[in-house]
Amino acid sequence: MECRLILLFLVLSPLAITGCGPSAPERQGSLEAVMLEAVASGNAARVDSCLRAGAGPHARDANGMPAILLAARGGHLAVAASLLKNGARPDDSRPDGFGSTALMEASARNDTAMALLLLDNGADVHRRDTFGDPALNWAAYYGHAAYADVLLRHGASWDVASRNGTAIDIAAQQWHMDLLDFFIAKGAGKPLDTPAGSVVLAVKQGRMEEVRRWLDAGGSASLEDELGAPLLLWAAARGREEVVQLLLANGASPDASNRAGYTPLAAAARFGHHAIASLLLDYGAGPDAAGPPYRITPLMSAAMGGHAGLGELLLERGASIDIQDTNDGFTALMHATAGGHKDMVRLLIRYRANPYIKSHDGTGLYELVSYAADPELAKIIEHYVMSRQQ
Repeated sequence: MECRLILLFLVLSPLAITGCGPSAPERQGSLEAVMLEAVASGNAARVDSCLRAGAGPHARDANGMPAILLAARGGHLAVAASLLKNGARPDDSRPDGFGSTALMEASARNDTAMALLLLDNGADVHRRDTFGDPALNWAAYYGHAAYADVLLRHGASWDVASRNGTAIDIAAQQWHMDLLDFFIAKGAGKPLDTPAGSVVLAVKQGRMEEVRRWLDAGGSASLEDELGAPLLLWAAARGREEVVQLLLANGASPDASNRAGYTPLAAAARFGHHAIASLLLDYGAGPDAAGPPYRITPLMSAAMGGHAGLGELLLERGASIDIQDTNDGFTALMHATAGGHKDMVRLLIRYRANPYIKSHDGTGLYELVSYAADPELAKIIEHYVMSRQQ
């Protein structure tokens, strides 16, 4: 009898440990609730046990999130593999306003192993979310070239346009310069002849003498790269002050913009190159210059990067503080708040930025503070709003 009890314990103990054995209520909902907890925590053994006990691989949590998406968001590769093996649908999507799939959300982690697993199990690389963005556009938003490479090798296209633009547009809008170079290397954009391609590379790498030889030979200081970005913008973004000076002295337009509408001054502001920003302003760059489609000003770019010193330079040189971009309707204060950049927020408050402006979808500062999850920032905003009401 004792031996039988020991044997029974050995058989049942793994199930008891996982929480999906006979000790759990024999109701489908309860089984799936236990499994979803295991999915979220990455407990592959418990997930396997729950699936064997009858939990459905298509289960969704209380918010409607499918198990496969929870696994992908958490980076739980073994859990995702188990779910897919047991019939989970790789393209099950979020029920909320995003409508995203596991392949899209795994891009946030640059989880190429998860992407390959999902694609090998039938995930649709062309599927779009509610806004029309496929997974490649998500990868472009986060700036992950490795993830983008996996998607491109499985048939994704950088020409698919959503409300936010194509993957290339999104990469440009998010200032992912290395990703733009990656797309160019893969063949995106308009090919350049050898001399032009060489000088573009020279500007990006700061090879001053090569740029000078190009200009002395009659080359244009207004040359654009394969994706339409002016040389001056690349030099400003990369902090090549001498190259910026050389291009400006040879007639480069200080307000020429790239496909996102960013100017060289916006590039200097985004990456914190104070001396270059000052130089561009001295050459007549517009402190509010911003092209289509996003109309993001240099001050907004400084706010995105959290560069308060540069923000102050722009404000002193006449930048307008409460302009809204055309994509989301954010002001510089909203960009700084969303990014959690407290020094920039303090600067904009000192210059009396309007805290009551709403984005195009009705989002205000308090919602953005909540998103930033920074109690100190919340107090700064709250104190400022209260002071404006007195």
